[in-house]
Amino acid sequence: MGSLLAGASQSQQWTGFIQTLTAMTSLFALQYSVSMLRYWSPRLDDLVQNTPVLLMRDGRILHDALRATRVAEEDLMAKLREANVRDLSSVRAVVLETTGNISVLHGDRVDDALFKGVTNV
Repeated sequence: MGSLLAGASQSQQWTGFIQTLTAMTSLFALQYSVSMLRYWSPRLDDLVQNTPVLLMRDGRILHDALRATRVAEEDLMAKLREANVRDLSSVRAVVLETTGNISVLHGDRVDDALFKGVTNV
């Protein structure tokens, strides 16, 4: 959308502006249609929606999960440092979320309810 808006602001004729508005309207309509279809069809939602994936559990790196999700071990370590992890054994879990963010859960224990919907690879 940002690129389209930038293009519209640079347009010197109405035709370019109308084309940009048409493209933006089409993208909004497509997004709305897919979200409505996902709402009404659980099968389509399962097909389109990512599921969270467990990358690390109880201090152990799950290398198969890293390979399957194409997350580099260096990126995982960077996230652990960002979460102020000082010892790998204190990490209860690391989850690659559906948004692409990586969540780090560390401490003495983690409630099992936090693993609802998380996939083990």
